[in-house]
Amino acid sequence: ARRLNADMYASDWKDGLNLKSLGAGLYMFFACLAPGIAFGASVQAATGGQMGIIEYLLTQGITGIIFALISGQPLVILRPTGPITLFTTQLFVMSELLGVDFLQLNAWVGLWVGIVMICVAMTDTCSLVKACGAFTQDIFGAFVAVIFISMAMTNLIGAFTDAPSLGYD
Repeated sequence: ARRLNADMYASDWKDGLNLKSLGAGLYMFFACLAPGIAFGASVQAATGGQMGIIEYLLTQGITGIIFALISGQPLVILRPTGPITLFTTQLFVMSELLGVDFLQLNAWVGLWVGIVMICVAMTDTCSLVKACGAFTQDIFGAFVAVIFISMAMTNLIGAFTDAPSLGYD
């Protein structure tokens, strides 16, 4: 006989309360903390302090707790990623060009993405991912890598040419 989903949910939590899970949880805490601080510092520099480390850590913690409670998987890795950081940085640049408040634009983009994700979940559109091959993933990875390398080179060159503007007085 098959157990009910509620029984499985309770069992996931009960079976996970042991020293092995505690050790894995502490490891994941510190493994997720480092990228949150690194990417948060990058966004803080790019947005002039409108968004940064504190916001990254808060959103990481809140969404992690919500995901753990709803999914029944308390050790899922949730952390900021390079593409999200890059998107946030470019959204700030776009808000500056359009003369729109960055935080308001970011909130509206977040709401819109939430609505789209709910529609994707309700229609099971994510099943279409199987149509994407490894080539699509490799192109996206290369795109992100090229952008980060170019940003790093720009910052490196800027450190030697625009020293006063970077605070190296």
